[in-house]
Amino acid sequence: MKFDLWCFIVLLITLSSCKSNRNEVVTFSEKIPDSNVKIAKIDTLNSISNKDYYPVINRYLASRQIKPLLTLNVENEEDSRKKFDFLGHKISWKPLEKAKGIELIINQRTIKTTGILTQNLIFADRQDNIDFADCLDQIRYYEINNYPFFILKLISSPCVGRGCNVSYQVIYDQKRDQVSYFGTFRSRYEPNFYNFNADGRIDYLSQTYHEAMESGIDTMEAVLYSKDQTGKFEVFSNKKQNKYDFHHIYSRQTKEFPEEFNESWVTKINRRNL
Repeated sequence: MKFDLWCFIVLLITLSSCKSNRNEVVTFSEKIPDSNVKIAKIDTLNSISNKDYYPVINRYLASRQIKPLLTLNVENEEDSRKKFDFLGHKISWKPLEKAKGIELIINQRTIKTTGILTQNLIFADRQDNIDFADCLDQIRYYEINNYPFFILKLISSPCVGRGCNVSYQVIYDQKRDQVSYFGTFRSRYEPNFYNFNADGRIDYLSQTYHEAMESGIDTMEAVLYSKDQTGKFEVFSNKKQNKYDFHHIYSRQTKEFPEEFNESWVTKINRRNL
């Protein structure tokens, strides 16, 4: 009986100690002005390894993400459908016969991808021509402040070698009839809209891949873009900085490499040391 009582006291002391040493959970509750889009909460970061920044970045991005009203994944096979009708909107696509690229039709707005460069650098210091893609892979549909927005993801299929790591994003603002073009190589994050600044503007995260062939060390540079009054996405800048970005340095070859994370961002992303 005394032994059982002693074990019970030790257990209470241990639980109390664990509770007092637990790091505080970081949460966010901001909403986009004039929008019904809710911002998710960040879970505790206690379980994340000090060497792995990917979960830290992902959880931060999830907390700022504007979630699409609908996501459609396209099966890229010969008999796959090339016409989509949803929520009063119509989207169709087809490969161009006499030129590279494809033709997209979004609610009677025709977009041909031939000869169009990405706005962002996708590989080191290089833009890319989106007509490398020959099919539609995904449709993300948003309603923000009661206006429709679309992110169309394009890929090459079937693909070979490094071409399988490339994708392109066509962003269409229907209200202003404005189109923006982005691309990624070995993308770490899905194409999404975000609310990074809580300024009422829609944000986007571009990705630029830097590769060190000899060392096997990769760097993913993420740059903040924001939609201007014309509906075009431009690199976000203000009086403080001309560009906001972060760099995630990692190795695809070994997990023993000590990762690095450098940020010059609108807020603190890596909060583990706060």
